[in-house]
Amino acid sequence: LDQARRDDSVRAVVLRVDSPGGGTFASDEIWHAVERVKESGKPVVASMGGVAASGGYYVSAGANRIFAEQGTITGSIGVVGMKFVLGGAMNKLGITTHSIKRGKHADIMNSHRGYTPAETELIRKSMIDVYGTFKKRIIDGRGDRIKGDLEKLAGGRVYSGKDALVVGLVDELGGINEAIAHAAKLAKLEEYETILTP
Repeated sequence: LDQARRDDSVRAVVLRVDSPGGGTFASDEIWHAVERVKESGKPVVASMGGVAASGGYYVSAGANRIFAEQGTITGSIGVVGMKFVLGGAMNKLGITTHSIKRGKHADIMNSHRGYTPAETELIRKSMIDVYGTFKKRIIDGRGDRIKGDLEKLAGGRVYSGKDALVVGLVDELGGINEAIAHAAKLAKLEEYETILTP
């Protein structure tokens, strides 16, 4: 995205999203990269593939326009956090560990024990903060195109592309070709060449 922003021969960007989500940090980095492209005066159109949920929706939310296919799985605006606690199983297998830490919560993600009550509260607060940022990114990107209260649409709810259109999470139904055509229109291009990159 940053390369496209700096390249004067690029007049618009189509962001093809096919992802069930992922880490918050990566999603926010991509969201900011989309913002930088738009700030440079180049429109960004998101084209959702089979799945564009959670982090996949996060990175799409800032686009000037979002296209989804009817059966695209999208939404899933929420945050999930957990860790696997394997200490009991490891002990049964005779595998033991020894930890050295510096800092009260340095080993908060230690997989050999559960969270303490204080750590549970830290994780909960962190997840609430991330959820708030996620919703803010959607409001910043979608604005009044969202139909109704975002909280009622969020909470991890999943939508088909067709249903997402009804509630304003996406702008149009269509595939990559429709998204490219719309990007060319926003860039006021009468002729264009399509270059797909991995």
